[in-house]
Amino acid sequence: LLWVSAALYLPLLAHFAVVPGSAALLAPIPSYAMLVVLTAAVEPDSASLAGQLAAVAYLLLCVAFGFWWTVRAFRRSIVTEGR
Repeated sequence: LLWVSAALYLPLLAHFAVVPGSAALLAPIPSYAMLVVLTAAVEPDSASLAGQLAAVAYLLLCVAFGFWWTVRAFRRSIVTEGR
């Protein structure tokens, strides 16, 4: 599980030029979308409106998936064991 949390920091390391990284390779990582939105909040010309909307939509999709996964795990482990 530690490697998963380490992978979430890759976009941040690429943003500060600690490691070389391409935006196309880092785009599936949710923290990249968060970084796009936060950078656009500070520097409005850094990303297009379409890029900002896509980042927000991707973050909402990640939150919806996480909610679905959590409810599914709750129903499998808590609700079914209580019978």
